[in-house]
Amino acid sequence: MSYDRVFLCGLKPGMTFLRSDVPEGLQPLIDYFDATYVTGTYRSIRRQAPARTILRRTPPLYPVDTWNVHDATMSGEARTNNLCESWNSGFARSVGHTHPSVWVLIGALRTDAALAETDILATARGQPPKKRLQRATISLQKRLRQICADRQTGKATVAGTLDAAAHTIRFA
Repeated sequence: MSYDRVFLCGLKPGMTFLRSDVPEGLQPLIDYFDATYVTGTYRSIRRQAPARTILRRTPPLYPVDTWNVHDATMSGEARTNNLCESWNSGFARSVGHTHPSVWVLIGALRTDAALAETDILATARGQPPKKRLQRATISLQKRLRQICADRQTGKATVAGTLDAAAHTIRFA
């Protein structure tokens, strides 16, 4: 994502708003987030003339494309960047406890392989498995999509958008 795209999708106005409204003790956190995820940092470049300092902008450590889910939210795609997350939790449930014996683990792996094979065959027959979504997840997706759409159309301010998005956060 280019630097201009960072501005267009609302990151720069959002960071500007956060910088102006952040409590005193949280300023280092905002600086860290901005440098690591949004705008990057500046570093000085050595030149022959010691009286002149030249700064070069370095990109953020984690590019915006890596972590920003705005486009995925607007298109209704999954917002997680960890594609294995659902498999991991499902496999942990099928194993049943944190330190299984080798035999329990082998049994769970066989069951998982059989389920994967069934899904592959169903897809080959033209019957891909339906992705199960909880009603709460569908509702959350709709709310986030509407929040983003309101900001894009100018119906919501940066402050209103950040406030509305903050109200959708849940710690499950």
